[in-house]
Amino acid sequence: LIDPAAIAALEEAADRVQLIGQIQRQLYDLDGQQQAVDDMLLLVVQDCLDSFARNDVQFAIEVESGLKMLPDQAIPVSLIVYEAVANAVEHGFSDRGGMVAVHARLSGDWIEVCVTDDGAGLPPGFVMSQCPSMGLKLSSALAGQCGGSFALEAAEGRTVATVRLPNAAEG
Repeated sequence: LIDPAAIAALEEAADRVQLIGQIQRQLYDLDGQQQAVDDMLLLVVQDCLDSFARNDVQFAIEVESGLKMLPDQAIPVSLIVYEAVANAVEHGFSDRGGMVAVHARLSGDWIEVCVTDDGAGLPPGFVMSQCPSMGLKLSSALAGQCGGSFALEAAEGRTVATVRLPNAAEG
């Protein structure tokens, strides 16, 4: 290949495949045991920020006490969170530092995970369904595969990525 755009697209796809393998190895439990969401999110966010070698991006994680997910949800949610944090660093904090906050909680029969950043924000007129980003399409597909949804929106000067999934770990 000599087309720089094609080379970049293949490199991005290869990076994502490697990430999927890494997260699956870290989180998958052969017995199908539930995963503690707080531990999972800490691992994912720290790995993501470490990959950028940035010391000017801080993070906070707040998880409802005792919240757990089955591996079939934990792995896709981890990929979505990783993608949201990576987008915050790449686009929101391209020229400065900032803060990424990850919150996870039960909302009725749903698990809701939000990644919020105080970066540059979304471009004016942003419509997620019209965005060509592979990462956003992947996030939407992963959430849908789990019976949930993914949204990216601006709220009070911040960018908020939200994944909602049915609470399959009940009981």
